[in-house]
Amino acid sequence: MTDLSTNVKPIDDASKPNVSKDFISNQHGYIREMIGLADRKASFFLASSALEIGYLSNQHAFDVFQIHICQLSMGQAFCELAILFLGLTILSSMWCVWPKYGKGHNGNVVSWVDIADGHSNKTDFVNKIISMNEDEIRSQIVAHSYDLSKIVKQKFIALRYSAFFISAGTILSLASLIAGIKIIT
Repeated sequence: MTDLSTNVKPIDDASKPNVSKDFISNQHGYIREMIGLADRKASFFLASSALEIGYLSNQHAFDVFQIHICQLSMGQAFCELAILFLGLTILSSMWCVWPKYGKGHNGNVVSWVDIADGHSNKTDFVNKIISMNEDEIRSQIVAHSYDLSKIVKQKFIALRYSAFFISAGTILSLASLIAGIKIIT
C-alpha cells in the first residue's frame, strides 16, 4: 500500500507565498454563503410551521387547549404536542434568522459594525482604507472570517433545533389529523 501523502512536496520557506488572495476571498464568500443558507432554511421552517399551525387552527385545534389533559383523546393529545413543537420551530427559526453581530474592533474596515462605530466620519474611513497595506487588509478579512464563522455556528445550532422541532411537529400534526382532533362539546 502506498501513502498518498508522500506525493506532496514540501515548500521551501523562502518560496512560501503569503496567504492567497483567492483563498481568503473564497473562504470569506463560503462563510457568508453558509450564513445565507442557514437563514434560508430557517425561513422555510418558520413559514412552514406557521402554515401548519394555521391549518390546524382551521381544524379547531386550539379548542383542544380548553379540555383537561386527562380527558384528551389520542388525536387531541397529538394535536397539543404538534402545536407545541411547531411553536418551538418558530422560536428556534427566529433565533437563527435574528441578526447577529459582534462588538466590533474599533477602527477595522471590514465589518459593518466596525465601519459604522469605529470611524467618526466618511473621510476618516476612506483615509484608513487608503493608508492600509495589502497585508493589513488581508489580516482584517481573515479576522472577519473568524467572526463570521462563530455566527455560522450559532445559526446552525438553532437550525438543527428547528429541523428537529418541525419534524416532530409535522409527524404529530399528521397523527392528530389521522386520529381525529374533533372537539366533542
